[in-house]
Amino acid sequence: MIGHLVDEARWAEAALRVLTLVGLVVLPIPVHASGLECPEVGRGAIPALTGDAQIKRMTTGNNADLAAEIDGLIGRLRAENSSASDTEIANILIAAYCPVIARKADSSPAEKWQLMRQFDRVLMQQLAASTMPQGSVIISTVPLPPAVYQALSSQAATRGQTTADFMATILTRAAAQ
Repeated sequence: MIGHLVDEARWAEAALRVLTLVGLVVLPIPVHASGLECPEVGRGAIPALTGDAQIKRMTTGNNADLAAEIDGLIGRLRAENSSASDTEIANILIAAYCPVIARKADSSPAEKWQLMRQFDRVLMQQLAASTMPQGSVIISTVPLPPAVYQALSSQAATRGQTTADFMATILTRAAAQ
């Protein structure tokens, strides 16, 4: 019986050591989260984008400009490799964008992470929009001051429309001229 208790104690000690080791491996994760560890894509996949002025222009934090730049890069990558999947394109663009953000000396780690999250969100939206069938409705993001948006919302409400439908009507009329 004593031998059985000793075996259980050794097993418990071994389990505790494993948990401690796992804890030591997992604990540094928040430390790594304060900086950016950028993914790598296979050799030759991103050199044409790394250091590109277009990538650098995408660090301003403006969603509309970011979406336009990402659209250009998606088009460029699709032109270079028409069989590239959305996942491959996303991986390439993230791998190209991340080092540019990581090297931003004027940004805190939190600001760098915010830029990466913004890039990822807009990238996924643009990839989804670029695969829409011909004739689909295109969603456009236009930055508006709050007062302008409120005025448009009020005008839409008086016409019994949603703000989005009202703005679409305005833009459709403007494009027809």
